[in-house]
Amino acid sequence: MTFLVMAEALMLAAAVLLALVIERITMLQSAALRATVTLSRRR
Repeated sequence: MTFLVMAEALMLAAAVLLALVIERITMLQSAALRATVTLSRRR
């Protein structure tokens, strides 16, 4: 039983970390897209 609780806690922690990584990647992509659009408008 203890093993199952620990496994569930680890999977929950992994899911939270994955969500944070996906959110960070999305923010970086949107920042890169804004920079690209800004550069293309200057020409």
